[in-house]
Amino acid sequence: MLRRTLVGPPRGASDSSPTKARRIRSPYSVSLACGSLVAAILMSLSAARAADKAVPLTLGVLSEAPDMLFYCHVALMRRTNEAEVKAGKESKEDNEGKDKSGKRADIMGGLKGINAGTIAPPRCWPAQLDSLEGRLIGAADRAGKQVQVVTVGGSDLDTLAKGLIEAHVAMVVALGTPAALAAKRASSTTPIVMVGISDPVKVGLVSSLARPGGNVTGVSFLAPELAGKGLEFLSQVLPTPSRVGVLWNPVNSGRAVVLQALKSSAETMGITLTAVEARRQDDIGPGLDAARAKGLNGLFVVADPLFSANRTPIVEWARQAKLPSAFQLRDYTEAGGLMSYGPSESEIYDRAVDYVRRILQGANPADLPIQQPTRFSLVLNLKTAKLLGLAIPSSLLERADQAIDEPPVAKPRTY
Repeated sequence: MLRRTLVGPPRGASDSSPTKARRIRSPYSVSLACGSLVAAILMSLSAARAADKAVPLTLGVLSEAPDMLFYCHVALMRRTNEAEVKAGKESKEDNEGKDKSGKRADIMGGLKGINAGTIAPPRCWPAQLDSLEGRLIGAADRAGKQVQVVTVGGSDLDTLAKGLIEAHVAMVVALGTPAALAAKRASSTTPIVMVGISDPVKVGLVSSLARPGGNVTGVSFLAPELAGKGLEFLSQVLPTPSRVGVLWNPVNSGRAVVLQALKSSAETMGITLTAVEARRQDDIGPGLDAARAKGLNGLFVVADPLFSANRTPIVEWARQAKLPSAFQLRDYTEAGGLMSYGPSESEIYDRAVDYVRRILQGANPADLPIQQPTRFSLVLNLKTAKLLGLAIPSSLLERADQAIDEPPVAKPRTY
């Protein structure tokens, strides 16, 4: 199991000295030139683990973190001491890692982890990264490798990517188009596994889906095609004529492809689209309010880390505005959005982690085709439909993979 112990190099301490656990309280005091900080954390972590006599490979995870300066988190793996197990001193965390037969669970095995420096407000740490770190550690274990995973995120992705490469990571797992592009700019040799990319060929990450070439491979999101289908589902509950606001982030180059696909689909369906640009959190509320003043009767949100971090206030805005809303990720629907249509996030991560395992075992990224999700889910929130006074067509109900019939947890709107 992963342990959440915060450590960081004390001020004035040398890189070779062991560090004591402490919380770094002010993330915004960290310089954007954080590449050396990443390397320093890795070196201090290795020094602190010198007693283990094992310096593992390092896997880097690069993630966009809107409205944040920088965060860094390191997850370690260490096998349970067999002598301790025989003596009956195996920890409770390790026992939780076993299935009913007493064998180790597949993902985490008998591994332990340690958080080696989170420089971020607690609310900004993406919860899904904990699961990804565990999966990566488990995949490496199945590949016969000992690894530590360093996850960095922030707004200056080029600096962070350069920091990971300078820290000599064995591989970079890039979450989203901006992170993947930054990782590719930072290195043409270090293997890069991208996750959730809208159109990797069009944005210049790979030469083709079948044979990526170079050092980049991974799993695409199929967002352009899925967005049009999601808009089609939303149109079935909208009045005619329909005017839909599309919330998107122009900073993310992959999202322009999705917006264009939405415009093409909207033209075919006779829907008028109003693009709502939001580059940072402070743009979301005013942008939505301005669009609503133009007479919207629906909202479509293009998947983006910025909006995922603000999904609760976005969903609440749509509910208060009495607007049917559609999303590309089910998390929004679970938070109270009307509907979502998209791939299984679990499947995307599973496939990416499998590529990490294969590369650790010697596979060449250039020879691994870009994978695409095969499972897609339409999720409806019936409680939200009732709140909005909508009658969901029977054809849509029959098509739905899941219908949520429980009210979302009420949270205040923050805009």
